[in-house]
Amino acid sequence: MSKLISLLLALFVIRTTVVILNFIAEYRFEYLQKEATADFFQKTYESLQKLSIERLISEKGGEYISKILSDGEMAGIVVSGFLPSILLNLLRFLVVIAVLVYLNPILGIISVIFIPFYFFVFKKYSKGIIESSQEERISYANVLESLKEKIEGLPIAIFYKQENFLIKKFLFDIKEWLKNIRKVIFNMKAYTASYSYLSAIFPLVIFGVGAVLVSIGRTDIGTMIAFYLYSENLFEPLSNFSKNLGAFSQVIPPFSRVLTIIETTYTAPDGTRTLRELKSISLNGLTVKYGDKEVLDNINLKLDFINNVNIAIVGYSGSGKSTLVRFLSGYFDSERCLINDVPITAYSKKSLRKYILLVSNTDFIFGMTVRENLSMGENFSEEEMEYALKLCGLNFGREFLNTKVGEGGKALSTGERQRLALARAILRKPTLLILDEALSGVDAETENVIFKNIKAIIPNLIVISHRLSTVLQCREIYVLDKGKIAAIGTHEELLASCSTYRDIIKEQLIENRNNDVSAKA
Repeated sequence: MSKLISLLLALFVIRTTVVILNFIAEYRFEYLQKEATADFFQKTYESLQKLSIERLISEKGGEYISKILSDGEMAGIVVSGFLPSILLNLLRFLVVIAVLVYLNPILGIISVIFIPFYFFVFKKYSKGIIESSQEERISYANVLESLKEKIEGLPIAIFYKQENFLIKKFLFDIKEWLKNIRKVIFNMKAYTASYSYLSAIFPLVIFGVGAVLVSIGRTDIGTMIAFYLYSENLFEPLSNFSKNLGAFSQVIPPFSRVLTIIETTYTAPDGTRTLRELKSISLNGLTVKYGDKEVLDNINLKLDFINNVNIAIVGYSGSGKSTLVRFLSGYFDSERCLINDVPITAYSKKSLRKYILLVSNTDFIFGMTVRENLSMGENFSEEEMEYALKLCGLNFGREFLNTKVGEGGKALSTGERQRLALARAILRKPTLLILDEALSGVDAETENVIFKNIKAIIPNLIVISHRLSTVLQCREIYVLDKGKIAAIGTHEELLASCSTYRDIIKEQLIENRNNDVSAKA
């Protein structure tokens, strides 16, 4: 009797200890999972900052969002808890096995023999889980990208009363994702059902062998019942092992996708030289292709800043204007672009930005305050920021600096967003400011006023504009046609010598009605 009481007390202490340890471990594991997820978010975003602008704008935003949010969370949760959970369940498993062997060595050995069957089931299904999870992650990224596009395009769809068109397109992407989800669920459930079946069969085997042992006098009924009841504690760690291995198989694809960013060996090149003075910019035989389409064809030019540069670039849509200024500004890198007769890639990006800035009509506005959009973490006085805003026609007082502009600047009009982006560049007083349709969202009169304000404080300007009144404020005009520089000259010279320029004037450039220059054209 005393032996039975001692055994029950020992089992009680072991069980209580296991419950307490399990509570502490699960509490700690859950926090570690969230912490690991946050760490994945941070490291993934930091790794994205190493990529080049060309790569960032050429790849799907939904792909990155999927990797950071969904894949990062899955990887963080499983990976952070995988090893600790394995160790804890291994400890629990060994304790249970020790107790079972103590109760009855024969039944204990039979229990150990069952273990390989669990790993056989894992090996059978793990490949299917990994492959189907990989397909599911790719299709999920497509759904995110599609959803992002459909939300952004919803106003135009509503305007055209073609909401069903977007629904059909989005449902197609959803169905592809669900098809892959179905494969993942099938593989996971087949795996779960298999090890659940083993867990159901195991007690029956133990009970049957125990009954035989009782019948031949190798054990007593009390020990057999105690063994049978306590053997249930073996199922939980084995079940957790199986679940962990299954979850780990499922998380391998998203974990790999996150690691492709975090562990990327690629870093956008950045030079070591510091630009201290902007004397010249040259393009030596620059040719650019997007796929099979040639955008720029053997461009050669040199801009000297001994005298102030004041240039307008005109051309038909698709002639290569925006691509050209992206290389001139260092937005895109090329050994064919030289600063002071040195490849632009030799200079650090930070020093280049002090001298050359590019503003386009689609420059991003962050969902922060006006002040934060202007400074972007740099130190500027309120007077400097107010002055930059004033030059751009945003003279709303100092309180405007603390205005939150909403996601993507949605609280502002198109023209206000463009002027805020322009003020951000003017604030930094670059030697060369390049404007790519930077004020297309404002009227011609406002653009003229802002352009004159800029010319008064920034000595060198390169402008792409569809407004003739703006083009005429530039001393020199470059005409681009089919990726080539077709002509260079003043407005009067080009009217007399360049048919392409005359056609552009007639067909594309928007003339201010109060300007009578159109008569000359």
